[in-house]
Amino acid sequence: MINNKIKHIIQIILNSPPIIYFNFRMLPLRQAIHLPFFLYNPSFQDLSGKIILDIKNPTIGMIKIGKTGAGMYKKNCTILEIGGNMHFYGECFIGSNTLISIGRKGVCYIGKKTLINSGSRIICYHKIVIGNYTHIGWDVQMIDTDMHSMKNALTERKVKGYAPIILGEHCWIGNSSFILKSTTLPNYTIASCGSYINKKFKCEEKTLIGGNPAQILAEGCYYRDLDDDIIEYK
Repeated sequence: MINNKIKHIIQIILNSPPIIYFNFRMLPLRQAIHLPFFLYNPSFQDLSGKIILDIKNPTIGMIKIGKTGAGMYKKNCTILEIGGNMHFYGECFIGSNTLISIGRKGVCYIGKKTLINSGSRIICYHKIVIGNYTHIGWDVQMIDTDMHSMKNALTERKVKGYAPIILGEHCWIGNSSFILKSTTLPNYTIASCGSYINKKFKCEEKTLIGGNPAQILAEGCYYRDLDDDIIEYK
């Protein structure tokens, strides 16, 4: 335990220049002096957008970006491309080897006590909302745009090509899942590993979905209790 704390302190010292730069570049002075963002091995591709910290009393290191969350990603960097706006509402953990790409007209809202695990990718050119207490497993890709438009062969009209993604509170997204435009999930939704999610689910809370494309597997009867979710191996 002591060794882990020492390693953590060393990591912070080594990363202190980008931590200081990011906080004072992206936040107003009254918030930046608290150093609410801790960054671990970041790669800044674009910081022309805005960070909006909707918190009255920010605390040091309350939002961690790039910290190791899964062992297989220990030495990889986190890429930050923030051309639009990002809103944070409280403590948040974003793991290592992640990509956050916010387009110039994109707006991303990340709720309090959220966790986005290592290897995940958030690509927001329109609107993405991640509710409070939602946990996202590793290697999850979330993208609200097709990046390229298509045309209707009969009318020659362009297909819109983008739509919002709305994840409710207390959702749990299994690893290696894809979340595409037009996705809406109620509170406490669980998506099984490898799910392909691309529509609005009009179902009860505490529903299990999964598959390609994702379908309702069990409605209104499963959820993850973050205060009691440890597996006891016997």
